[in-house]
Amino acid sequence: MIFCFIFSTTPIWAQWGRVYTNNVADLYDVQQINGYAFIVGQSNTVMVSKDTGKTWKNQFISIPTHLRTLCFVDTNIGFIAGENARVFKTINGGKTWISKYVRTAAYAYGISFSGNNGLLVGVDLLIASSKDLGETWKVDTTLKSNIVLKSVAITNNGACFAVGDSGYVLKKDINRGLWQKINVPTAVNLNKVLTFNDSIVLIFGGMRDSSQVGRHLNVILRSENSGKTWSKTIAPEMKSIFCAWFLNKDTGFIGGSSGLITKTDSVLVKRSLLKVATASDINNMSFYGSMGLAVSYGGLILRTKNNGGYGLNVNEEMLIPTKFYPNPCANKVFIETTENGTIEFYSSLHQMVLIQTVKKGVNEIDVSSLKNGVYFMKDLNNKMVYKLIVLH
Repeated sequence: MIFCFIFSTTPIWAQWGRVYTNNVADLYDVQQINGYAFIVGQSNTVMVSKDTGKTWKNQFISIPTHLRTLCFVDTNIGFIAGENARVFKTINGGKTWISKYVRTAAYAYGISFSGNNGLLVGVDLLIASSKDLGETWKVDTTLKSNIVLKSVAITNNGACFAVGDSGYVLKKDINRGLWQKINVPTAVNLNKVLTFNDSIVLIFGGMRDSSQVGRHLNVILRSENSGKTWSKTIAPEMKSIFCAWFLNKDTGFIGGSSGLITKTDSVLVKRSLLKVATASDINNMSFYGSMGLAVSYGGLILRTKNNGGYGLNVNEEMLIPTKFYPNPCANKVFIETTENGTIEFYSSLHQMVLIQTVKKGVNEIDVSSLKNGVYFMKDLNNKMVYKLIVLH
C-alpha cells in the first residue's frame, strides 16, 4: 500500500480549498459514502479516504488501465471502470480488486447500481448490464455509433436512463433488455443524469458554442413522470456544465469548466456561484452531509466543510436528515436521525412491510422478518426515500 502524506491550505477567499497529495494524475470521479471517499483517474489511480477527504491513500490495481468512473454500493462493495470498458470489483473497500468484465477498444464513462442490477455506459453507445451485483456482464446495445454515453442512473421503480452527446437519451425498464431512444428538447451534449424517488429525473448538459468564441451552451432537463415529458432550463453560466450532485430534486451543486461550482435550492430558478480555489475543470463532485469533494486534472482535489460555503442559503446546512448502516444489512439496521419521527419500509412492489418509530439519535431496527431483497425506507418527517438492501 502506498501512503499519501497530505496537508491542506485554503485561500481566505476560497469556499472550496485544495487538498494536496503526491498524485498528479488526472482525476475523473469521486464518491462519498458513510464517511468514506473514493476517487479514480488516469494511470491506475484509485484513492480512498476514511475521514471525508482530509487524508488519502493510493490503492493498487494489478492491470494497467485508465479509470473514468466508479460506484460504491456501501463502504466495502464497489466498482471502477474506464479503458477497454474493464470493470473491477472490490468487496473489501478497495484493498483488492478483481476484473469482472472487459471489452477491448471500448471505453466506459459511467456506472450505476440499484440493488444487484448494474449498468455501464461508454463510447459508441456502449451499454452493458449486470443482474448479479457485477459478477457477470452482458452488452445490451449492438448499434454502431460515434455517440458517447456519459452517465447512467436508475430510479427506485426500475426506470433506467443513459445520456450522452448531442442530446442523446436512452431509456428502458431494469427487467427488460431493449433500450429506446426518447426525444428531449435539446441537442446539447448531456453529461450527467440523476434520479430521485420513483419518477423524477434531472439531466445536466453543457458544451462550448462552436459558432461563437467564449459562449457556452448549457441546459438542465427535468421530468417528474419518468421521462414522458420534460421541462427545460437554459443555464446562463458562462462556463460549460460537466457534472452535478444533488441531495434531492431541488437542492444540490452543479460543476463545470474553469472551476465552475454553483449551489442551488431550486435547480430551475435560483443558483449561486461559489468561490473555488482553481480555474481547472470540475470533472465530478460528491457530498456527505456538509462535507463536499470535487476532482479535476493534475491530481487536484477540492474540499469544502460547510456545504460549499457562502452563497445561496448558507445558513441552512444541507445535512442528510437520516443516516443508516450497514447497507446491505442482515438482521438489523441502525438508523441515525436528527429528530423524532416515523420510518416506513416498502418492498420493491411498493407494499408497506414495516413501520417503525424512531427517536433522535441512533436507533436499532430489527429487520429479520424481511426477506432478502431491495426495500425503500420513507422518512415521513423529511419526505425522503432511502434504498436498503437486506441480505440474511
